[in-house]
Amino acid sequence: MCHFNIQKDDEDKIVSSTCKFCKQKWIYYNATKMRDHLVKQCKDVPKEVKASVSPSSNQEILDEEDEIRTLEASSEPATSTAVARATMVMSNLPFSTFSTPEWKSFFQAIRPSFELPSEWNLRHTLLNELYETVNKSVEEKIEKAEHLSILTDGYSNIRNEGIMAFIITTPEPIFLNMALPGTNKEDHEYLSGELLKVITKVGPEKVTALCTDNASNMRKAWEKIEEKYPHITCYGCSPHVLNLLSKDILKLESIKDVVKNSTKIVKAIKRSHVPLAVFTKKQKTAHGSHAVALKLPGKTRWSGTQDMLTSLYKNKRELKETVIDSKVKFRDTSIKETVLNEDFWEMVNSTRKLLKPIVSAIIYLEGDERTVADVPTVLARMQKEVSEVLEEWPLCAMDVVDNIEQLVKSRIDFGLRDVHLAANYLHPVYQGRVLPDHMKLRATKYITKMARQMELNVGEVLANAIEFQQKEGLWNDSEIFQASEHLKPHSWWKGFCCTQAVAPIAIRILQQPSSAAPVERLWSNFGLVHTKLRNRLKNSTTKKLVTVRWNSLLSRRNSASNDNKKRRLRETSEFYNSTGYPLLQTELNFNNESEEENEETDNSSIDSDLEEEEQEEESLSDSASVCDIPSDSSF
Repeated sequence: MCHFNIQKDDEDKIVSSTCKFCKQKWIYYNATKMRDHLVKQCKDVPKEVKASVSPSSNQEILDEEDEIRTLEASSEPATSTAVARATMVMSNLPFSTFSTPEWKSFFQAIRPSFELPSEWNLRHTLLNELYETVNKSVEEKIEKAEHLSILTDGYSNIRNEGIMAFIITTPEPIFLNMALPGTNKEDHEYLSGELLKVITKVGPEKVTALCTDNASNMRKAWEKIEEKYPHITCYGCSPHVLNLLSKDILKLESIKDVVKNSTKIVKAIKRSHVPLAVFTKKQKTAHGSHAVALKLPGKTRWSGTQDMLTSLYKNKRELKETVIDSKVKFRDTSIKETVLNEDFWEMVNSTRKLLKPIVSAIIYLEGDERTVADVPTVLARMQKEVSEVLEEWPLCAMDVVDNIEQLVKSRIDFGLRDVHLAANYLHPVYQGRVLPDHMKLRATKYITKMARQMELNVGEVLANAIEFQQKEGLWNDSEIFQASEHLKPHSWWKGFCCTQAVAPIAIRILQQPSSAAPVERLWSNFGLVHTKLRNRLKNSTTKKLVTVRWNSLLSRRNSASNDNKKRRLRETSEFYNSTGYPLLQTELNFNNESEEENEETDNSSIDSDLEEEEQEEESLSDSASVCDIPSDSSF
């Protein structure tokens, strides 16, 4: 007992004991446990004391064990943190994982001295440490950034609770915070109030843009934000506008019928055992391991309908063979008639080709590196490709052509704001070439407005912008524009043109993102963390887990190898060239290959055409080009 301070009550009963060396306290005194503490656990006990209480008389063994234990104990907190990050956060394992005997046996086998963190420590102490570390890193990034943009969107979790998430772009998308509306109605008053809180938190002077969806309540919230902070530009997510366009098109009667019948066919095959088995066998015979599964459109994937129609068209011959097979019977006899109807397949092919440029534009503009400057150029190409498809539209449904053209024009007008036009106008490659005169006028008015807000000389700024357009003065040197192929647009302005009058405006707007798609990707992280099996997770815990996971993955992606960086530069270069602006060329000629496809049942022609499209889709998935913009393309 001489190595412990003992406290007794009035009845002379021991109520606590404290180690004299490490000050660890117990509410009891047990001689065996106290001795084990001095021999195995106490870090501060002198060696001679440990030797005197140890049941072993081998001093050398004691010294060796003491040294090993000291080294392992010193690394134990770091090991626990690493375990928490790897398993609870990055791998989405439950906090109770290490409570099972199998995990305890596993860690005991690889490191007997390591004591697994408890469920409580994982859920509270270790998670809080990781959360605080990540938050500190986020604050540092926000502090270093010159210009910030805010992205936001809403989401319903597994318990159907409403959540608003806020991402800050620096320009990398950082998850900052989330709000829980609860009983509050999500009208423009509530939305603007939450947004103002975020703006105040990061600093109003740094925030230059707000990108949201295009809902009416959010657009009204823009007015509140711009009224209080006129220097903040609010605009809608461009991929969301294109998704609304695809929904508008799918509401047209003839196209609606095609999608309805296609969905019916896919469901009839996938949800019946015999038809599915027959179809699968014919697929394997024809395509082997390269067979394409039939797809149904999902609620969240904006390319779902086009994916379904493409998968259907790729399996045209196999579907025809399936419905005429004697083993296959459908309750709905119209399915067989539809599959054997060539007019139906003509409409399937035309509809999927119509949706393809819209989906391609969505995929491209969803990229984290896409800015508002890309939007007019991509929309111009999308409009041109849609027009080309409509020129070959089936005669059986010509009544929708004018409607589709009008829908495209109205959605472009709906989605394009002055900031998109000004950014495209000042982009070192685009230079506003797709913009008609009335849009160039809107661009210059926006530049004038920004010049006044930034207290710049309006006359000098406008004159400088015209010099940039005409390639006069500094921009008369062709080598300056050649460098833009290897730099981000705002970096190009910072490096070569930072002394020019219009440069502060160009640097500012060329960093603003084209979409709020990072928030959609954030919801995927929420879905991975807060699942049906973990539906009791508190929203505060979910927020911490997602914050650490999202921002850690972001840092990992930013530390990519030089090979990945070179690949991204090469893809950027390919995009710039394919958009119709090979550097320093003024007259451009393009031979756009048509996507004509043989409507006969010969499957080899279908496979050949679809193979070309697959190559284009693969390039899109790697952030390559979506479009070829002729120099005379305009809205």
